[in-house]
Amino acid sequence: MGRPVKIDINGTSYILSFGYRATRLLGSYLGEESFDGTIARIMNTMTSLGELEESGDIESGKLPFEMLDTLGFLVLSTLPAGSDAELDDCVDFVLKNMEKFSEIMAAWVESMPLAKQQKKTGTKKAQQNKKVRPAAKS
Repeated sequence: MGRPVKIDINGTSYILSFGYRATRLLGSYLGEESFDGTIARIMNTMTSLGELEESGDIESGKLPFEMLDTLGFLVLSTLPAGSDAELDDCVDFVLKNMEKFSEIMAAWVESMPLAKQQKKTGTKKAQQNKKVRPAAKS
């Protein structure tokens, strides 16, 4: 489920939920048909957001609507079922609370099965780089 994150949208407090439900809803909002496709779309969006941040384009208001919608959908998908918030409310929240959005992203990534697996076993590359010692000769 990920660590609990609490946010306020339009005067209502929400505790966000992460995991399969949120990822499935997010995929539906984004028109993605698979878990992996949804994850890839978010990771690409976050890479693009980082590039915009490095170039200073975030401060100058050059965020594409598609990117803003994707970030808003990510927040919307983590809200409890039956919440009154809409996409525009979630995008407004992101724009006004980028630091809190970073916390949401961190919790979302931590909720992914791959993130949990890597914490337990390390990355595949690290595992592949481990050298096997020859057995001691008797």
